[in-house]
Amino acid sequence: MFLRFLCTFTLTFSLHASTLNEFSAAASTDSSSEFTNSSNDYSDSFFSDVFLDIFSVTAKIAFQVPFENSIERISIANSENHLLNKHSLVKDRDKTRATSYLRKNGTVMLPYIRADLAYSALEGGIQSIDYSAELGFGPLGVYARQSHYRDYDLDESLRIDQLYGLFRLTYFKSFELDFGFGNYKIDGRNTNDDFAFTMPVIIHPTENFGIEFRPVWSQINGNDLRDHTLDVLYDWKYISIKAGYRWQKIANARLNGAHIGVVFHY
Repeated sequence: MFLRFLCTFTLTFSLHASTLNEFSAAASTDSSSEFTNSSNDYSDSFFSDVFLDIFSVTAKIAFQVPFENSIERISIANSENHLLNKHSLVKDRDKTRATSYLRKNGTVMLPYIRADLAYSALEGGIQSIDYSAELGFGPLGVYARQSHYRDYDLDESLRIDQLYGLFRLTYFKSFELDFGFGNYKIDGRNTNDDFAFTMPVIIHPTENFGIEFRPVWSQINGNDLRDHTLDVLYDWKYISIKAGYRWQKIANARLNGAHIGVVFHY
């Protein structure tokens, strides 16, 4: 039943997008070209700025909150029995408090290893397979993402590669805020890449439900790029299924669409 809902969601909310060659050409064109001279971009720019302001404020607040959880995953999770059982003088209250900070292996928050696979079908015959992987230890991590697009009607293809170094902060057991710095590359009819910044927000208030927002900002050949992904996850230990929507825009070219996928985490 849930899988049927995911498939319906993907096909219903996958909107018309630019052709793959148009998206690639937008990244190759200087910002003074026709791609960026439309006043219709004002609303998109406005909402992107709003998103950026919201996350800037969130980041400022986050740095004021202790983030020992990121370190405690290393120092406590690997020695839980040693800390809680070996020292007989540890009070029950302290044991309970320490246990509350632990994240068990197999949860989505602050993973050692995570791998995502997603499928998206956009109107116009465009289909997409999206892969991502995250490796981390405590507050430090590496995140890579690769998206393959294929338009069978126009016989066009496009690949987007992303690679970031992450600084991962966790608050309590349900909220994670990451800061990533790296590279964003568009490989289609032309190949272009540049520096990119990402600030994923990961919220899992219960053991079986989570919301993740992964915004990316970059500028390629003077053209502002926005690549934002919003996902809803249903979690089990070691695996989750997700449904979401991805907004991609550079200059006047867009690739927007819903997707469904699976996540493995340890």
